[in-house]
Amino acid sequence: MTTELARTNSELKHYLNGSAQKQSIIEACAHGVSPERLIKAMCMVATATPKKGDMPIIEKCTKESILRVVVDCARFGIDPSFGRAYVVPYGNEAQLQIGYLGLIDLAKRSGEIKSITAELVKDGDEFEVEFGTNPKFSHRPKFKGTGDDFKSVYALAIFNDGHFEYTVLSREDVENIRQKYSKAPNSPAWQKSYGEMAKKCAIRRLCKTLPLTIEAREAIDIDDQRHNVIDAEFSVGRPQTAASKLDEKLGLSKETSAEEPEKEDDPDWFAGDSATIGE
Repeated sequence: MTTELARTNSELKHYLNGSAQKQSIIEACAHGVSPERLIKAMCMVATATPKKGDMPIIEKCTKESILRVVVDCARFGIDPSFGRAYVVPYGNEAQLQIGYLGLIDLAKRSGEIKSITAELVKDGDEFEVEFGTNPKFSHRPKFKGTGDDFKSVYALAIFNDGHFEYTVLSREDVENIRQKYSKAPNSPAWQKSYGEMAKKCAIRRLCKTLPLTIEAREAIDIDDQRHNVIDAEFSVGRPQTAASKLDEKLGLSKETSAEEPEKEDDPDWFAGDSATIGE
């Protein structure tokens, strides 16, 4: 595999706008994504200087791997500049990592879901869950404690017809997921934003029961394989994707680097205590 880098914004932009490369992006575009907008956003993300003063993505990752990220974004209709997804270096390979807000967006594309919420349950909160023929779900937060100080986490989906589905994970469940399935269990994302990673775990678990589009299932499956396989049994066989077709065109191996992501490269990608979309 080539290790050629695009050292500047203009060089990367020129490469991505090349005839073959741009055609691959256009062919992959879905959900009204503009290829021009996506290329511009990726150039901004790839050349941004990390908070810790580390090298930007463009100086660490091959331009071919950055192109694959653009194709993935086009395929799944995700704009990395909006915080729905992030570009994470694995060695010299750039890979797309979906954030929990991106998971919510993907889940809502079926058209059957009105809103999805992921919340932390903290000490002092009034939290009631009841199963059976007349299920109940109630959470009255007291807004005490820090973002990482929680007893459990849940994800709740409300459908257009009024019925709802949810999943609840204890803090012990989340820790078990981190230890057993996370590719980088000690990364800054887990260390600095444990609560937000817990929300992502809950949303992923809930997605197993939701009516997802084929593209949403494919996106979550790929993200699981690359980063954090929350539920291995959720993975499904998938057809050849635009990104894999691109690999064939470029003559690149389908195997990705087995290296752990460099810890300082994990994005500080969370803000706020609530993830609510809809209504």
